[in-house]
Amino acid sequence: MDLIWILTILATIVLHGSSIPQFIRNYKRKTTHDISIPLWIMVLIGYILLLLVSYLTENNYLIVVYWIGIINIVCLLTQIIYYRKIFR
Repeated sequence: MDLIWILTILATIVLHGSSIPQFIRNYKRKTTHDISIPLWIMVLIGYILLLLVSYLTENNYLIVVYWIGIINIVCLLTQIIYYRKIFR
């Protein structure tokens, strides 16, 4: 395993794991009013663009990684919208 592959795996773990504390905080507090929706929409757009590049370069590993990222961000956005609608 070369250094680029190891760094790619580490970056993937960090990127996907970065939203876990936010999920937990949202769940415990039952509120998301202090979270910026445009930030997470921009992250989602970034993942979609990276997914497109992965398809064009036929990199199957990154295709899977970016799909996981997209699902992760969509779940977070869903949680944000859910808590904002329930606790109005």
